[in-house]
Amino acid sequence: MNMDEYLESIKYAVEQIIKLIHKDQDKLAKLLAPIEDKHKEAESKFGEASVVSTEDERQEMLAESIRAMRQMDRLIERNGGKIENLTVEIAARANSYNILSGTLLHFAKQAISMVHEKPYEISEDPNQHKSGNRVLFDGASFTWDNPFRGSTEELRVLDLIVAGRNQYEHYETGLYNNPRSRTSQHNINVFKALSNAHPSLYECITTEDINDGKPPVNYAGKVVTELLNWNSFDKFKNDLMSIN
Repeated sequence: MNMDEYLESIKYAVEQIIKLIHKDQDKLAKLLAPIEDKHKEAESKFGEASVVSTEDERQEMLAESIRAMRQMDRLIERNGGKIENLTVEIAARANSYNILSGTLLHFAKQAISMVHEKPYEISEDPNQHKSGNRVLFDGASFTWDNPFRGSTEELRVLDLIVAGRNQYEHYETGLYNNPRSRTSQHNINVFKALSNAHPSLYECITTEDINDGKPPVNYAGKVVTELLNWNSFDKFKNDLMSIN
């Protein structure tokens, strides 16, 4: 079975999981979008007021800025309760989102293993493009130390899927840090790269950290929704098909 055939066989399950993960976030985004648009409009008109050539134009821009702010306030007043309730619900369901996201990572890792057998052999291949699409966050890539190639390179989806799935499976006990094991260092180095780039969002939590009393953190939800951005089956499939 090739990758395309396998992905088609799990398409329904993947689609349903993605819908469950994004359902509440999509609702919240729809409520917040018009508020954010009015805020941007108000800021834009206020900025224009400082560069126009006449006083009449300046007053007109300021008036439009004030109108946009008032419209934004009305939207907040009308939808504030819904936004607050959804925000609370999303926070309360964080563990469910992590479990669903972990399931997606498991499906992805299983697909790679079934088609390519040994994912780490792809990480070792001199052609890093075989590891699939680059991982981007806010348009920027991550740099990490690949223990299989012995090189510093851009993080790609294969390595994030493997490390993310392993972190999900072992988050309660932490990532095992064995300096003599390239497999162990692979997972450690991926999360070190995430932590180095965004220390407020990610942390490389090892078994030693857990033993020292550090609380465990499940990053599956963040990996799936923020880094891999799997918001559709097509995006999921594109990343898996990019691995060769």
